[in-house]
Amino acid sequence: MARTRNRNFGHPIPSGELAKDERFDVVIVLDAASIGLAEATLALSKADSLIAFGDDVIAAPMDFDTVARATPINIEAERGSVFSYAKEQLPMLSITRNYRTGSQVLGKYLNDNFYQGQIVLEPAVGQFFGQHNFEQIEVKEGVSATSTIEGATESMDAEVRQVVELVVNHARWTPEESLMVVTASRTHAERIAQQVESEVGKQPQLAEFFDAHGREGFECVSMSELTHRLADRVIFSVGFGRTPEGRISGSLGDFNSVHAGRWMVNQIVAARKRLTVVSAYNFEDFAQSLPENQRWLKDLIAPSFLSDVQSGEPDPLLRDLSKRCEKLGMKVQLNFGGRIGLAVSQGSKAAVVDADWSLVGESWDDKLRLRPGLLRAMGWHYTRVHALELFARPQDVANRIATELGMDLANRKEPLFEEQAFEDTNRAWGDPDDSNDDRLRDDKPPHWG
Repeated sequence: MARTRNRNFGHPIPSGELAKDERFDVVIVLDAASIGLAEATLALSKADSLIAFGDDVIAAPMDFDTVARATPINIEAERGSVFSYAKEQLPMLSITRNYRTGSQVLGKYLNDNFYQGQIVLEPAVGQFFGQHNFEQIEVKEGVSATSTIEGATESMDAEVRQVVELVVNHARWTPEESLMVVTASRTHAERIAQQVESEVGKQPQLAEFFDAHGREGFECVSMSELTHRLADRVIFSVGFGRTPEGRISGSLGDFNSVHAGRWMVNQIVAARKRLTVVSAYNFEDFAQSLPENQRWLKDLIAPSFLSDVQSGEPDPLLRDLSKRCEKLGMKVQLNFGGRIGLAVSQGSKAAVVDADWSLVGESWDDKLRLRPGLLRAMGWHYTRVHALELFARPQDVANRIATELGMDLANRKEPLFEEQAFEDTNRAWGDPDDSNDDRLRDDKPPHWG
């Protein structure tokens, strides 16, 4: 936090009150990637130290547009930001852990395509039960020839109707969650907004939702207009259909910009709980050789990033424990999300089983406090097992996990293990399967009684 001399600490200071010779110990620049160096020069000149927070994947400085235009456009400045300057001149610390308790929507997609796999993402408990925060809807009716704009492939009527229906249903059934619509077409955004307004006029009981949520109130914008917004749910409508020949539109609006990648990331990270993609396209519409912006769109239309199971050899002790938990009736998964060695569930409860010999994290504080706390906040029951007890009494560990998840083992009528373990059989010791216990009992000497 910036600190000034001879002023109340913690209160913002209007710039007009600063004396020319006044100095600061530290200046902190938030969202430094979107602030040009010129705008921050005065503040930087008054501080001895600089701390800059920013992400140049999703932000860049914007130029002022002094030209009167019928349709305003965002012009990205070809100049350095405070963040780029700080990266070149100062030591940098990357903050790579995602702390969203609901898990980042399309976190794997963002990580693989834009962050080179550097972001640390913990799987949400809903993913273990097969619930994903992503939905893809293909509009099939009238997507090649019906647009209000004659001869255009932009803003198909069927896609407008589909999005408006989703918005109205959200306002009716989940009004407690904020909503935003994003599209690659400004024309499409305007048409959707007009249709939604018309529907609210017909159903005035829905008006309360559109007046709620304060800064997260309902909005319908193009990708290029979206900056620093969050909403519980985001509907991304591509806004373009097929040509009369059945091909993908030659114009994809904001996707044709060199900044499409930044806008794409912005709209995905804007979704706090769920992203719904609405489009007229399917996987077959995209050719093998695609420009980069269409590859991103193709991955959204035909997602291949929803699998949470990672390859790799599971830990032998955890594999044995997973079999014992599965025998008790629990659902188990090894190497879940590449971050959880063993995940188990019973009913609606799910648990992370962490082994003390392979705790995940960069420091002991991370291993013992931060990560367990985050997993609990995400809905997991967290339990730690120790190597000695798991090696000496593995079944007791499995029983303890089952009890913590609500299973009543004491009143179970059926035996826990019906089948005899192989190492307890005669064959494991090289003997035949038949037993001579009965013969020995019958042939005992009379004086044995």
